[in-house]
Amino acid sequence: MTWRLIGPIWRLPDVTAAQRLVLLALASFTDKNGSNAYPSLATLASMACCNRSTVHRSIKALLKRQLIQATGKGRKGTIRYRVNVPMQQRVLHSATPSVGTAPYNPINKNPSYKNPVNKGDSFNDSRNQQAVNIDRFSSVQYSKRGTPLPESGSDMSARVAREREARRKG
Repeated sequence: MTWRLIGPIWRLPDVTAAQRLVLLALASFTDKNGSNAYPSLATLASMACCNRSTVHRSIKALLKRQLIQATGKGRKGTIRYRVNVPMQQRVLHSATPSVGTAPYNPINKNPSYKNPVNKGDSFNDSRNQQAVNIDRFSSVQYSKRGTPLPESGSDMSARVAREREARRKG
């Protein structure tokens, strides 16, 4: 079954309840491409909680509207269907920075975020100075609330070694 079909089936306009239930039941038998569904009328009737004649009328209406397509015969003489529900295109998110963030520059290890561009952007919010002054190369990691997370064992040993060296020199 392809889960991508369920949302578009629920949003179909001008479809009766019986047709929608039969279409959802039929979609539960499809492969990832929305095809190769060949359940019997009795199986669809039990899943949609209706009679076989209601399932037969619903399938005829769905075929007429071209929401499903008969593609051949399945096991034991059942008709194989393909679900042709108009699906929304998947939007691929790009890795470009959002409005108001400074562009990434690998040469500049400490970019300044002093001038917030977007007042609603929490990364550039001037009231949250702790979040504004974090750069991606910082060794300190912060939680969503802005508090520092406990340091790991290797970070702690490096910090203790730096403090010992500073006390010895100073």
